[in-house]
Amino acid sequence: MQPLQGIKVLDLSKVVAGPQCAMMLGDLGAEVLKVEMPKGGDDARGFTPFQNGMSALFASVNRNKGSITINMKDPEGLEILYKLVRESDVLIENMITGGAEKLKIGYEDLRKINPKLIYCSISGYGRKGPYARRGGYELMAQAIGGVMSVTGVPGNEEPMRVGYSMTDIGTGFLATIGVLAALIKRQQTGKGDWVQASLLSTQMGFASYFLTQYMVTGVNPKPAGTRHASMAPYQIYKAGDGTLLIGMSNEKQWKRLCEHPKFSNLGENPDYQIMADRVAHRDELQKDLEAILSQMTVTEALAELNQINVPCSSINTIKDIMNDEYIVNNLLTVLHIDDVGDFTVPKFPVEFEEITTEVKSTPPLLGQDTNAILQRLGYTDQMIQSLREKGAI
Repeated sequence: MQPLQGIKVLDLSKVVAGPQCAMMLGDLGAEVLKVEMPKGGDDARGFTPFQNGMSALFASVNRNKGSITINMKDPEGLEILYKLVRESDVLIENMITGGAEKLKIGYEDLRKINPKLIYCSISGYGRKGPYARRGGYELMAQAIGGVMSVTGVPGNEEPMRVGYSMTDIGTGFLATIGVLAALIKRQQTGKGDWVQASLLSTQMGFASYFLTQYMVTGVNPKPAGTRHASMAPYQIYKAGDGTLLIGMSNEKQWKRLCEHPKFSNLGENPDYQIMADRVAHRDELQKDLEAILSQMTVTEALAELNQINVPCSSINTIKDIMNDEYIVNNLLTVLHIDDVGDFTVPKFPVEFEEITTEVKSTPPLLGQDTNAILQRLGYTDQMIQSLREKGAI
């Protein structure tokens, strides 16, 4: 089953965070209609690289959607949007604070048209406070949210961006949770709600124990590479022909390592008996552990560690991921678009026993469903042509 079957979503958002949220709702069965401006549409349509004219980034976050082009600055275009709002359950927008209100499509405007509407706003810094009217992107969110200050290698405090757009994608995930919660609340009360997610609030959620630990210790965290402030061994280690990751969070794992003949001398060191001691002596531990690992290849070391159930991993490139048979067959899917080609994208990132998530449609061409939707709303071909000539669609 698909739990959101029958739910109608209007996706007015652009680029990544909002479209990610709308796509996930579509994966769960919602009928999603992407609303775009007639000229250019979603900014992401213009982001390189392209395949036969379609942006790979756009393709990654816009499956399971239709597309209608509406000029919301035009009165007749605005009236079309209002008609769609009346029959919709959810609307997602990510305009700068005040932008939606200026167009007369803010929460207060649209709740008068449809009191049951779930209105989801995604912004850089939230809809209130001194940052509210600032434009915000992934890079700014990582900077103001602190993650750039703790990313990088020890000894080099130059701020570094996390490679993935983790704030955009994460905000899309959290907005999805917010919309689902609001839908459940609507079932109970019959009333809509205003769901507000922001890149900054996502970053604060990700900061989590970093904030708490700072308040406890007063020590400002610095880049630690792959090390963890509270656990050791937990980082990249050198083996005979490369590097691998080893990470442990409890004494049972440490005991299993020390019971292995090749690593038994580590258990005899009084400085490594409990986690707090190993964290305090992590430099010495790294040297001792790498002295053992240097006698093995990465493949051999991973085999030995996996055999005793000690958490470890190779360090993959994106190319390596695409050559991992399990990941490709179970966690990714291929979107085939006629005349455009194939795009490999992540599946819905949660599995269920009975709920199904599926790809019902590929990312839409700009405005591909405009005529069909307007005809459904009662517009004749002549009226549609007139709207197009006026620039309303």
